[in-house]
Parts: sequence; C-alpha cells; structure tokens
Amino acid sequence: MAHPWAGPAPPALDTVLGALPPRPDRLHLHDIVLAPAARGTGQARAVVAALLQAAAAAGLAGASLLALPGKAGYWAGLGFAPDPLPPGPALASYGAGALPMARRLSRGGP
Repeated sequence: MAHPWAGPAPPALDTVLGALPPRPDRLHLHDIVLAPAARGTGQARAVVAALLQAAAAAGLAGASLLALPGKAGYWAGLGFAPDPLPPGPALASYGAGALPMARRLSRGGP
C-alpha cells in the first residue's frame, strides 16, 4: 500500500486518512506484502520500482517510509536513507525501532 503524502511527519499508524493531501510532495510506502511463493523472487523490488516510477511521473519529489527493525538495509539497497524526523505522536505510533527513511525522485524515473 502506498499513497501520496505531504510534510515531514508520516501518517499515524492505524488511522483513517480521510482525504489525501491536496498538494502532495512524496509517495509514502506503507506496506509491501507478497504471497509466500513470491518472496525472494525480486517481485518486491519490481513493485517498489513501479511505484517510484509512477510517483516520479506524477511529479512527486520523493518517497518516504518507516522501516521496521532489521529492515533498513533492504530499503537502503533501494536508495532510501535514514531521514531524521522530530519525535511526535505519528512517529511514535510505529513503535520503538521504526526508522524513518526517504529518497529523492527525479522526473525521469526513480
């Protein structure tokens, strides 16, 4: 699941978004879920690449996510880097150890 988002703070976990922001500046990746048989086949990378390409084509400047503990290395391999955010209720909703990460996008693609 991914959606347009605006501003530095992530959407709070387990919260209904209501409306999407009128002027998003990023794609927020919330969850990438694959069937067990598809794991380890490169399908997650293909899905993320397609999402990033669509976001760039839509004019979004970046992408963000919250990496679960132990998953930052995977996301770093896809061009994401730690993105220090000030503490707040939205960030706290993801639990201890969740690492905010972000990457820039270019109009030509991810």
